[in-house]
Amino acid sequence: MISLMMPILVMVLVGYAFSGDIKHVAMAIVDEDRSAASRALTDLLQGTDTFHVTHTSLDRNQAESCIRDGKVKVALIVPSGFHNDLKIGRATIYLLLDGSDPVIAGMAGPTLEATVRRFSSGIEVNVTALVLYNPNLRYIDFLAPSIVGLITQFLPTFLMAISLAGERERGTIEQLVVTPISGLELLVGKMAAYVVIGSVEATLALAVATELFGLDIRGNILLVAAFLLVFTVASLSVGALSSVFAKNQIQAIQQIIPIIYVSIFLSGVFYPLESIPSYLRPISYLIPLTYMNHALRALITKGVGLHVVLPDFVALGTYASIVMALAVILFKKRLE
Repeated sequence: MISLMMPILVMVLVGYAFSGDIKHVAMAIVDEDRSAASRALTDLLQGTDTFHVTHTSLDRNQAESCIRDGKVKVALIVPSGFHNDLKIGRATIYLLLDGSDPVIAGMAGPTLEATVRRFSSGIEVNVTALVLYNPNLRYIDFLAPSIVGLITQFLPTFLMAISLAGERERGTIEQLVVTPISGLELLVGKMAAYVVIGSVEATLALAVATELFGLDIRGNILLVAAFLLVFTVASLSVGALSSVFAKNQIQAIQQIIPIIYVSIFLSGVFYPLESIPSYLRPISYLIPLTYMNHALRALITKGVGLHVVLPDFVALGTYASIVMALAVILFKKRLE
């Protein structure tokens, strides 16, 4: 059944998750001109599907802060004098782009230029773009943090599930049951070794990205380590929960594979969440790798502080606690 269903699942995920269209990109507008022409341009942008204007009445520094904190991906600045420049047939607007997401940054400029041409047909409007955090729009800077998260999820989950399922398959789990330890202590003992393995794997992946591909870790390395630790625990909890329902190692692997595929295609590993259709996006926010991707990209590429990624940390910690509690309860019942 797995062999028959997996090709269907993968193709459905690819076909529906990557429509090729990027919509509802969070945008801030700084209207320094405050004229009828600048308001008309703002109204036009608010009516498009590509951009979703979430912040207005800001200054340039506030717009940059919104990009740094991940509140918006694009900021449009309409300078004072725009209306008068438009009357003489030439005007300039400025675009600030979040370079930590090169897919959206590369799309935003041409899309805005096309929108401006509809706004002022026959009148030249220059769009000057400034890319923040990743000025060369290197895709590896976008991809590498997600690959680290993916490795941290993939291998520890498999190792934990296979280990516990193997104990049950060989019959050695009963030898542990008769010892004076609880189900929680048993799982924590099993997880401890794989926490170390997962941490080493993540460190090696970051080292390769840094040394071979020039990835610059701008954020606090202790924060990065904290996220890797809590995400490793969350991944091991999934493996432990999966092993409860597996009679052998093959079944454990079969149960993990669909989870990994869904995480890869719906968490924004290779493409931004804005490329995922709105009817699938709620699923993305149920996947822990989504929060790990956002946190690592913000920490590594932008160098943000804890206040920006704290919601991601809380989400991952909550997920790990709930799944771990379920694994302990069901594991105990299974042993009984």
